[in-house]
Amino acid sequence: MHIATPFTRIEIPRLAVLRRGALTVDFEPLQLWLGRAPLRLSPLEAALMLLLVRRGRATWAEVDQVLRDGASSASIRDVIVYRIRGKFRAVGGADPIETVRGWGLKLRVPPDERDSTSLWIGDRRPFR
Repeated sequence: MHIATPFTRIEIPRLAVLRRGALTVDFEPLQLWLGRAPLRLSPLEAALMLLLVRRGRATWAEVDQVLRDGASSASIRDVIVYRIRGKFRAVGGADPIETVRGWGLKLRVPPDERDSTSLWIGDRRPFR
């Protein structure tokens, strides 16, 4: 992407990512990583995890909206969460989702190499 300014043309890299703890979200294409292990998530599972990585939590209404946006319904949310948990186990990860009864979901992430679980927005090049 190019941005024109009065003085120069700036090239913006298309390598932006979100990181929360040991979780990384690449955007082109949408792909999640736990440490250096890629998570093989469906587009709907990835969209739900993106919401949780961005916010750290989501109400049932927000979860249901992600499902509707993916041409699904709230009736499958338990199945989607179950599948996500299984895919984290498959790469040696712990359960990333805490279900809060009557409210929604909270993200649990292991800390990164700096022992941080904070949200970080930036360029993926230093991490690969």
